[in-house]
Amino acid sequence: MENRPTARNSYIETLRAFFCLSVLFYHAGVLQGGYLAVCGFFALSGYLSCRSLMKENFSFIKYYAGRLRRVYLPMAVTVFLTLAAVSRIPDITWVSEKPESVSVLLGYNNFWQITANLDYFARHADSPFMHFWYIAIFLQIELIFPLLMRLLLKAGGRKENVFPALVINLTAAASSAYFVYASFTMDTMSVYYGTFTRVFSFLIGAAVSYDASHTENGKKGKTAAALFWIFGAAMAVMVFLLSSDSAWYGLYMLGFTILCTAAVVSAFGTEGGTAPLPVRILSDWSYEIYLVQYPVLFIYDRLCGEEGGTVVRTSVIAAASVLLGAILHFCVAGKTKGWAAKALRICLCLLLAAATAFGMYVFAVTEDHTEEMKALDEELQASEEAMKLKQQEFAERAAEQNAEWEQKMDEILASGENVEEIVGELPVVCIGDSVMLGASESLMEKFPSGYVDAKKSRTAWVANAILKNLKEKGMLAGTVIIHL
Repeated sequence: MENRPTARNSYIETLRAFFCLSVLFYHAGVLQGGYLAVCGFFALSGYLSCRSLMKENFSFIKYYAGRLRRVYLPMAVTVFLTLAAVSRIPDITWVSEKPESVSVLLGYNNFWQITANLDYFARHADSPFMHFWYIAIFLQIELIFPLLMRLLLKAGGRKENVFPALVINLTAAASSAYFVYASFTMDTMSVYYGTFTRVFSFLIGAAVSYDASHTENGKKGKTAAALFWIFGAAMAVMVFLLSSDSAWYGLYMLGFTILCTAAVVSAFGTEGGTAPLPVRILSDWSYEIYLVQYPVLFIYDRLCGEEGGTVVRTSVIAAASVLLGAILHFCVAGKTKGWAAKALRICLCLLLAAATAFGMYVFAVTEDHTEEMKALDEELQASEEAMKLKQQEFAERAAEQNAEWEQKMDEILASGENVEEIVGELPVVCIGDSVMLGASESLMEKFPSGYVDAKKSRTAWVANAILKNLKEKGMLAGTVIIHL
């Protein structure tokens, strides 16, 4: 989303605008397949980055300086502005504020989110920085890939040498195979946040870019335009229909990446042209809109407390994200003509600088609760181990106890005995998050015949799957307590 070709291409701008809206409405809870658009951003970035790296007058200094100005600077400003805004809102609990902010600024937020066990697919704003895993992976790739690619091109020597093509295509294929394998065998969030799993989209884009540069015949035609819209329509269908909770999500992401690269190749096979103004605007602002949308979500949900993809919530979040993204783009990367526009930009930049400076102050004085969180993690780990032992005991006697309790309850109700006195002996099933995990010892003491399944950072998104699993194992008791 932050790589832009020097000459405007209406089809590339259309793709970028489409990806921008898909991700925005996915985060707002409207599009169930919007997560796929991130693969499109990776593939498009890989394609355009490779085109830049193959230029004869390529300069590492200009390349990295451009990434610093266009990628890192707006991200850092967004981090400090978010810290400033959140600090002024009372009753917001964000215990990981300091370590999470550091992980974003130092470019390893994706790994931090893996260790924090945050669930991106839950689409719940547990943090205003949940979407920065993508920027972290992109920065990591862009730090290493240009060096390796230029070395590969140098080793290849002449343009017709097949060595670079062989290496980059085999690497892209191997990376894709590893991603698909991991999607079926590894923890979902470890796959989704992992640099080595997610790099496949970028590498496919880069490989196709390299191959296309050696096969282009210079002809532009209507066939390429028609193919672009066919590939685009297929991606739109995927965004609307393919949910992330499917076991096939890895194949969906691979398929979307392939369609995206095919669309990009088709786009460069057209005459280009000029996109409609709204499309150009969304394309230009797409990166900044991406940066601000989760902070907007986080603050809105805590101020308004409105859950779900309602019309009002979605409209406010979308409008605020576009407006704030426009201001950020105008100040950091925008071009101005005329004294009025320049004066406005200077005023906005001064306000932005003041707010950023305050955010830096907030960052400096914010306490790091990492040690306290580690101690809490140890306590929760001990509770989890005790809970697992209790689960095993429950599974062994669940079916027999359920039948016994059904008979006993019938007898109690018929005799008129006090039911409250024996509630503690019921085989209650409890499903919850870190709060319940912390209370699991008390729950198991209260319900010695019960079953507790609790985990940190769990949301209601996974409750249905847990209940189905317990039912299949015959462990779902008549009384279920859910705290998510």
